[in-house]
Amino acid sequence: MIRTGYKLAPYDATVCFVNGLLDVEEYKKAVIPDPGTSESTDVAPQTYDDVGYTYFARAIELDPGYFDDIAQVYLSINRPDLAVRLASDNISRLNALARQMTESEQYSDAAQAARDRVIKELEKQANAADIQPWTLASLASIYAQDGRLDEAAALYTRALTHDYGNIPWRLGMARCLAGLGQTEQAIHQCRIILRLNPTYTPAKRLIEQLSIQPVTTNP
Repeated sequence: MIRTGYKLAPYDATVCFVNGLLDVEEYKKAVIPDPGTSESTDVAPQTYDDVGYTYFARAIELDPGYFDDIAQVYLSINRPDLAVRLASDNISRLNALARQMTESEQYSDAAQAARDRVIKELEKQANAADIQPWTLASLASIYAQDGRLDEAAALYTRALTHDYGNIPWRLGMARCLAGLGQTEQAIHQCRIILRLNPTYTPAKRLIEQLSIQPVTTNP
């Protein structure tokens, strides 16, 4: 019935999305071992190179809002390569994908390779003349996760010149500064946050944590 629905309504984003999900379910049954059995599949993974890609790409073309959900589906079956392929060089989609990957606790080799590709694309976009501040902040968040605190703080600084009142970005920069041992500067950023939002608990907590540490001003 799902396949028939696509034949009847190929220009409906939801119909395309559901057909892609059906492909994913078929892939999971054929390729991913059932935890309840020791039997292995005879189906070669390469026969599932696309795993719903055609349907998902069409769904996104009709309704871009589906990208986040589709990316999450691909990450859940360890196919980040297809998520990156769908993102192409669309900076908004790359940001969404980078965020989802950053939130994941572990990466397989394939996922890490895809994440590296996302970072490379974001780095390229970060040097563009028409850069968007949220792109800088997204890359900063990834750098911070990777321990590249100096670079992350610099990116947050650039992003905040475009959006001074963005509290999550400023908190991210404060945490980077704290990680670099720049306690005084980190507390200063938290105080700016509290001027913008006096009830913002994460900034209060960071100040409390930093107040018991030696105050430093240099990297």
